[in-house]
Amino acid sequence: MQEYELVYLTSETINRGWSILQFWVSVTFGLLAMSQLAVRHLNAGLLFVITFLYIDFSLLTSRLIKFNGTVVRGYINELQALPSTSAGTHAFINNAPSSMEIALSLSSVFYGLFFGTVIFCWYSYVRVKQKTKKRLARESSRL
Repeated sequence: MQEYELVYLTSETINRGWSILQFWVSVTFGLLAMSQLAVRHLNAGLLFVITFLYIDFSLLTSRLIKFNGTVVRGYINELQALPSTSAGTHAFINNAPSSMEIALSLSSVFYGLFFGTVIFCWYSYVRVKQKTKKRLARESSRL
């Protein structure tokens, strides 16, 4: 492949990775909103199913992001193997974040949001059920 094709493919693969991550984050915030606003209407079974689907979706997202990173590294290796490159490509290769930088940044955000979301969903559910139980106990003691 020629230099411009490799740079273009690398850029598009990076953009695809960000699109996947942005979609996952929007689903995550939707789940957080649901756990705050609609938790009163959920039962444990339904919340378990939602949690399972979210975990499955998150694992798929993690796998796709890892795959994208592998593809980008392959394209960058091909760019580095070219006998000569333009100044822009040279800057692109030299200033690209390392695998370690990307892994640390994305994994802290990804896993922090992932575990925080699952824990918050169940915390909200348990909190609402405890409030409901206390309210029912007060109402039954008044009768």
